[in-house]
Amino acid sequence: MQDHVDSTKNSEKNSGVYGMVSYGLSKDVFLFLKYGFASHQTNTFESGVETGFSYKGIFSSRPQDVLTMGYAQANTSSEYKRINSSTDYESVGELAYRVDVCDGISVTPDVQYIQNVGLSKTVEDAQVGTIRIEIEF
Repeated sequence: MQDHVDSTKNSEKNSGVYGMVSYGLSKDVFLFLKYGFASHQTNTFESGVETGFSYKGIFSSRPQDVLTMGYAQANTSSEYKRINSSTDYESVGELAYRVDVCDGISVTPDVQYIQNVGLSKTVEDAQVGTIRIEIEF
């Protein structure tokens, strides 16, 4: 059971499903596609799609580095839009490049462009930059 999007209504059963396909174009290049949907009565988002690719060793001098690019869009549920007067979707485009600095340490700079941040009609689109550091031991 989960609270209804409209808090004045009783809780509802919540359900959803998604499927994902990943396809290797070569030993170093992979494409993926994911689609899912869920109850519009209990979830802010009732469906979403994600797609993208990864490319390992895009530069011959850096065979372990990985370039990834993706796009995701989450579609607002009809109940949530009715109650909150929100936008129809939130989406993000992302570009990242994972660099193996040395054995067991990698650094991944990542940039994202987000549309309809927080489903708000008044908040401007956002650009986000991060750096992830991974240490394996």
